[in-house]
Amino acid sequence: ENLYYNGNTDSQSEDDSETGVIVQPDATCYNTVIEGWVHCSKEQHPDAAGPQAQALLDRMDYMYELTNHTPGLEPTYETYALVLQAWSKQRQYQSPGACFAGEALLERLEQEQSPREWKPDE
Repeated sequence: ENLYYNGNTDSQSEDDSETGVIVQPDATCYNTVIEGWVHCSKEQHPDAAGPQAQALLDRMDYMYELTNHTPGLEPTYETYALVLQAWSKQRQYQSPGACFAGEALLERLEQEQSPREWKPDE
């Protein structure tokens, strides 16, 4: 979903789309939220981090395809690393599928990109 900003902090609505700037989330936004799930997983939601992070990655992929590969929206190496970290925080005895989900994500990353194409985020 897009947010519209017209410079007026008193109101933002659908009408702002006519005169305002479209603000869309990018990889940095998604990575920040995913990282939040990684950190909150320790005590508050130990079994939610993996599924939530995975759902955000899947949403990011979907939006990237839906917007015809909008620059800055493609999942990065950091995105995959954060989601893998989230899966690793799962309590294995309560979420035995977490190991398989993490391994499937790693295989997906290997298929989508060669290691030579991996670059750290700037």
